[in-house]
Amino acid sequence: MKRYLGIIFAMISASTFGLIPIFSIPALQAGLSVNNVLFWRFCLATIFLGTFLLVRKHSIKVKKDEFLSLAGLISLSGTTAFCLMKSYMYIPSGVATTIHFLYPVLVTLLMVVFFKEKFTPWFGLAVVLAVSGVASISGLSSGGDINMAGIGFALMTVLTYALYIVGINKTKASRMNSLTMTFYVMVMLMTFFFTLSMIDGGITMIPNAKIFGDISLLALLPTLLSNFTLILAIKNVGSTTTAIMGCVEPVTAVLLGVMFLGEPLHVHHLIGIGLIIASVSFVILGDKIAALFGALNHSKN
Repeated sequence: MKRYLGIIFAMISASTFGLIPIFSIPALQAGLSVNNVLFWRFCLATIFLGTFLLVRKHSIKVKKDEFLSLAGLISLSGTTAFCLMKSYMYIPSGVATTIHFLYPVLVTLLMVVFFKEKFTPWFGLAVVLAVSGVASISGLSSGGDINMAGIGFALMTVLTYALYIVGINKTKASRMNSLTMTFYVMVMLMTFFFTLSMIDGGITMIPNAKIFGDISLLALLPTLLSNFTLILAIKNVGSTTTAIMGCVEPVTAVLLGVMFLGEPLHVHHLIGIGLIIASVSFVILGDKIAALFGALNHSKN
């Protein structure tokens, strides 16, 4: 039951994270910079969650070693967001996205090599299908100039996000309450993007009520809900499965883009979605498939 609950949390996290374009694009079109949108996103998320914790009288006290571990993890998360944005300046977004979603491969390797996690052929197949699906959805073969600086930034996101996913599971921060951890993640990311915004020209106020509504939804769904369920998923089902399930995110982004932003749906999108659905199916049903094959081999013998 714990495993299936973790998978549900991972799917909620990935699918809600895919809502980012729906709520962020209007804010960018209204004239806010990327760093400003990210700052207001995490600022409002901090206010919303802080108010909820205050009303619930939820303690946010943490031990010093837990806080230091979490601070290190948040620096990895912030670096991931920064490097991914920088990569878009040098290489096509489809290539950058595909490289970034190699992180399930690195998470799997880290867990197997350093934490002796059991590796099964079904997990290996799921990783291959997930990465192939993301490559197809992102239009990897769509062309564009390839710049080594862009490749470097994109590859850095693979390392930093993989270490973040593994760290939530394996560092002292894993002992923290999930809501408390989510609150500190929001505070630290708000501070990170406040600093970048000040370096980039300062903070621009949200221009109108509609954009405030969009950023509020951005703060609630693909930020608070997504990060909270990500932490719950890692605690319930582990880093590897959560990382693979994260590849559901581009599926959500594509489908919502078609429905709400008028974006086209191509054959390569459908192929990618099919591959990712197959990957998720292997993650969910891998044990049962392995047991079925074991029973068939036993009966033949």
